Amino acid sequence: MLVCTKCYSVYKVSSLYSGSVKQNEEGKFVCPSTTCAGHELIEVDDQMVDVVLGLWTVGIRTTESCSGHPRIWSNNPYIILELDESSFAVVSMMRHLNNGRATIMVNQEEELIIIEGMEAPEGDISYKHKAQYEFFQFIYEVFNEMGSLKKLRA
Repeated sequence: MLVCTKCYSVYKVSSLYSGSVKQNEEGKFVCPSTTCAGHELIEVDDQMVDVVLGLWTVGIRTTESCSGHPRIWSNNPYIILELDESSFAVVSMMRHLNNGRATIMVNQEEELIIIEGMEAPEGDISYKHKAQYEFFQFIYEVFNEMGSLKKLRA
């Protein structure tokens, strides 16, 4: 999905091919909304869109994320947040709710918070899917606690 960092509009990647999303002079994709005046779109994994938008709406900025791709790669789901006062409160809540479902690291030097799903044994697809599921369960529990995400997108 493509997400506008200004108006939070979400566009399918297929909109690149239909012509509704254009590129600017620098080759970056820009929001077609008239309220954004061509603000940059970023690519976000489909499963991470609600997570990223939920964080943005409460003032917590993300720098990157990945929903994990158990069948393709061996990476874990993760999200990296900018470190500031509002994200510290979320980290405290995450540590309280975690129960071993994610690793939460604060990097003071780079001013980042890294939340990563459980490590899965190489080649164990079923465990990778379980780790991915547990990561999202954990993140949505945090949102429920924050009261910022009312329901999952259909």
